[in-house]
Amino acid sequence: MSSTESSAQKAIRDNLGILNRVLNNEAVFGEVAQKCVQRRLITTDELTQLNDRLSRQTLRERVEAFVLRLAELLGDLPEKIDGFLSIIKEIDTLIAEKAADTISQSYAKYGYKLPKYESAGGSVADSVGPAPKLLKYESAGGSVSAVVSDSAVGPSPIDTTNAAGSVQSLSPQVLEQGKEKVTSDAWGFGSKKEKKNDEEKAADDIMYKYKVNETGKHGVVLIINNVYFKDENKANRISSDKDAERLEELFEGLLYQVVVQNDLTAEEIKTTISGIAAGSVTKKHDSFICCILSHGNPAGIEGVDGETVTVAELVKSVISTKCSALRGKPKIFFFQACRGTEAPEPLVVDSSVQWPPKEEEMVADGIARALPPEADFLFGFSTSDGNVAARGVETGSQYIKALCEFISKYSSRFSLYELLLLVNYKVSGNTIVFNTSYKYHQMPEIRSTLRGKFYFKK
Repeated sequence: MSSTESSAQKAIRDNLGILNRVLNNEAVFGEVAQKCVQRRLITTDELTQLNDRLSRQTLRERVEAFVLRLAELLGDLPEKIDGFLSIIKEIDTLIAEKAADTISQSYAKYGYKLPKYESAGGSVADSVGPAPKLLKYESAGGSVSAVVSDSAVGPSPIDTTNAAGSVQSLSPQVLEQGKEKVTSDAWGFGSKKEKKNDEEKAADDIMYKYKVNETGKHGVVLIINNVYFKDENKANRISSDKDAERLEELFEGLLYQVVVQNDLTAEEIKTTISGIAAGSVTKKHDSFICCILSHGNPAGIEGVDGETVTVAELVKSVISTKCSALRGKPKIFFFQACRGTEAPEPLVVDSSVQWPPKEEEMVADGIARALPPEADFLFGFSTSDGNVAARGVETGSQYIKALCEFISKYSSRFSLYELLLLVNYKVSGNTIVFNTSYKYHQMPEIRSTLRGKFYFKK
């Protein structure tokens, strides 16, 4: 370490390990970098030069180069370091809070005290700049991505630019965090905190919460990614690989065992789901998650052979007596697929399915509380019944992007159902322009028979 390094550089270098753990995915790192530009901690040109120079480096190498360069630029300017720590803390995870605290302590060790930053429990609102803008639906290169459809009727070229090229503004919203209310402007969660009143605390106390395994793997995630279809008239879903990669990275980080299966027929979809649910899920696991990325139609999800699997058939695959380890536990399905060809106002189309009919009564099987077979399911559809679902030709779908973004950032604060409400809000606010005279807003849908709140825990 050079003796000429500033206190900021020394404090940052001392904590590179924990910063790498905080900025361990592209979305979080990108958001932090943009906030640093917005709050004038680094210039756009400087960030562009860094990105160009480090484009072929690993994420870890880029994170280290960025934060060290930032510290070099800021020098011994406590109010600027304070601003950077506030941005880190806005990530709102325990590890991010710890990182901000330890860097602050390291900075003090080298002879400086930060003027505004407060450690755990304190407010950083006075050092927080403007709320970050909503992300546009763009490709990796920054240009607007072309989109395709995963409906049975084939691809639809769609233009995703909106009328003014501007980002939609959002009204303030109140979200829950533990025993506090968090008032948020746009997506700038955590800018102001208020204590919950007694009535709200009582409501928390009576709400059932699913038990979560505190050690080991939380469960099994099955990702079925259908890309290449046998029917030559049906478009292949090349960009779906991006969605599968995002989901795999997300759930591995949440301590799930992830199984990826590609290009399954309708019958193989059913047998694979039932086989994984019966053979890989154990009583120690707290949940089973299945993500299906494929073409679809109003009746259900399509296999690569063009045959359809209904939601009722998927449900039946995981409520048999062979899947007793899942009884009373969340069984979660996410569908990136079309559910028809309609675009009631209107990227690529991906269709899904109808609510399952009531199944036969199940035996308690040694569990004291008898439950109906429909209990403990949650279905997250990328679009509402009868409509198309968008997917970028190169970058993947906006639904899976939003799903991974919000689960990754806020899984420790919000229940799964609340996270899906955030997904619904974001996706429905994105304007999608088809080759028509009107614009389409895709509306995801949540259907649930969960009996309580389910939280992801790392």
